[in-house]
Amino acid sequence: MHKEFIKEVEGANTAILMIHGIFGTPRHFDDIISLVRDNWSVYNILLDGHGKGVKEFSCTSMAKWKSQVNEMFLKLYEKYDNIYIVGHSMGTLLSLDTCTGYADKIRAMILLAVPLKIFLKPASAINTIKLVLGMSSENNPVDIAAKKAHSVSHNAWVWHYAGWIPRYMELFALIRKVRKNIENVNVPCYTFQSKKDEMVSFSSLKHLQKNKGFVNNVLEKSMHFYYDPDDYEFLKKSVESILKN
Repeated sequence: MHKEFIKEVEGANTAILMIHGIFGTPRHFDDIISLVRDNWSVYNILLDGHGKGVKEFSCTSMAKWKSQVNEMFLKLYEKYDNIYIVGHSMGTLLSLDTCTGYADKIRAMILLAVPLKIFLKPASAINTIKLVLGMSSENNPVDIAAKKAHSVSHNAWVWHYAGWIPRYMELFALIRKVRKNIENVNVPCYTFQSKKDEMVSFSSLKHLQKNKGFVNNVLEKSMHFYYDPDDYEFLKKSVESILKN
């Protein structure tokens, strides 16, 4: 279910690279892929350690994720004249940290839920506990969205999660690095921050606004994984417009 999606179009001069967040899945971008032109190549990657279990995730690292993104991006840089990048959560950080030195070919970055500041609300803890214990509701749209967005299989043996601590520490270090350099990003960036995000502090927007070249958008009723229907229509129409232009 949680697998990378690669579509290489012969003769294409444009490619779009998609990078999901921590614990995330390429499936997060299913609807956005439908907006991509047929004559573009698509690289919707699965980060190392994802799509598997708790132990496998503990054995991966930020260094592996950075290397994976860098290797894929350089492959696209050599092959295509135009590159678009879409990232969600940690995927936005990897995009900003790894790819922004190539302004000559990057036409736009579309960044969803950029986590320049983290503030975990009670809803985040509740949703995590539901996932770990298999208590997610099949009728609650927020639970459904969170479950669909996670590619790491959970289990009830709490001590197995100790190996995740280094991954969080690496994530926080990357947040600090990207936040420090945000004003120096010189490629077109379009951000979409969810006002009710239960993980990303809305104050992240203030840091994004330090870069005058960014076009920042607010999804008023959406969360980290769950999108309000009206917000989602706005997001898809905005992304479609960015890709067309």
